[in-house]
Amino acid sequence: NGTLDKSFNNKGYVIYDYKNKDDKAYSIAIDNQNRILVAGYVNNNRDNDAILLRYNENGSLDKSFANKGVFVYNDIAGGDEKDRAYSLAIDKAQKIYLTGESFYGLYNDMFILKINP
Repeated sequence: NGTLDKSFNNKGYVIYDYKNKDDKAYSIAIDNQNRILVAGYVNNNRDNDAILLRYNENGSLDKSFANKGVFVYNDIAGGDEKDRAYSLAIDKAQKIYLTGESFYGLYNDMFILKINP
């Protein structure tokens, strides 16, 4: 009926703020246990880091995943500047794949990360 589902985080939405800087989500997927995965990037006060968040079906962070539901990865291509995840996929074994860009030298390189669930 076009209204927010208040069973999701008691509001119908979730906001994630990392260090009060720019944070962007680009991709979302649902695993076979109805957990919600969100990929994007966050600013760590110096540069951008790729991020993967995993939420429970009710909108709470899944504390059993990575660092209390938050997986942050930086310097993927070796440069210390820009790491951004733009897409994610989940395979049959529930392994998570992140793709995006990582700055190194003068150019951005593409990456694929494979993450255990």
